[in-house]
Amino acid sequence: MLKVVGLSKSFGGVKAVQNCKFEIERGSIVGLIGPNGAGKTTVFNLITGFLKPDRGNIIYRRKNITNMPPHKIAQLGIGRTFQIIRLFPQLTVLENMLLAIPSNDSLFTSALQFRVVAKEQKENIEKAMELLKFVGLDIKVNALAQNLSYGQQKLLEIARVLALDADLLLLDEPASGVNLTLLKKIAGLIKNMRKSGKTILLIEHNMDFVMKICDKVIAMDHGKEIAYGTPKQIQKNKLVLDAYLGG
Repeated sequence: MLKVVGLSKSFGGVKAVQNCKFEIERGSIVGLIGPNGAGKTTVFNLITGFLKPDRGNIIYRRKNITNMPPHKIAQLGIGRTFQIIRLFPQLTVLENMLLAIPSNDSLFTSALQFRVVAKEQKENIEKAMELLKFVGLDIKVNALAQNLSYGQQKLLEIARVLALDADLLLLDEPASGVNLTLLKKIAGLIKNMRKSGKTILLIEHNMDFVMKICDKVIAMDHGKEIAYGTPKQIQKNKLVLDAYLGG
């Protein structure tokens, strides 16, 4: 589904990503791990078009998306969350959801057709409520985003990325900073996303979470992928142990 080939990116003299390569199969949950500074978030930014690579290619569904802008990549079916939560804090949970749902561009020419606009608004509210129920935030629909707990804000961000109807979801540290109850909830949500046909690539430092939820794991160090395999294989890999797990 996604293929990264020889991806490289430098900032000044710092090589953030060096000749990185990996593939993501459709319907899988894949973890991207590595110490701070390994290049994980840079890889996410390259895949989603927020950065342009110095070298290499990114292939999504056999289409080269390497130099596409972020909005075009999103339209092709790649959605992402960010390490730092990006919500509209002074808007309600429902309003945050409605802003995430893509609008029908054809309505621009018929903005005065009240029935058409009202119909789309009704459908968007129904879709938003369905997604909020999926993540367990339907009872918080009228709450301001800033009044949610940190974990609930993470759930809202996941719901917002699901609103894009993306097939490939890039989740940046979905488990960080949440309590054990929400951790289990997020793990269940990610598994349910896969059941609904989504493919997930996630960055995470919580190794227990990664090893329990992921089908495959990519390990990075100093901008390079140093290992790829099942969680059990990664746990036994000497390069990974030396670089990240403290073995």
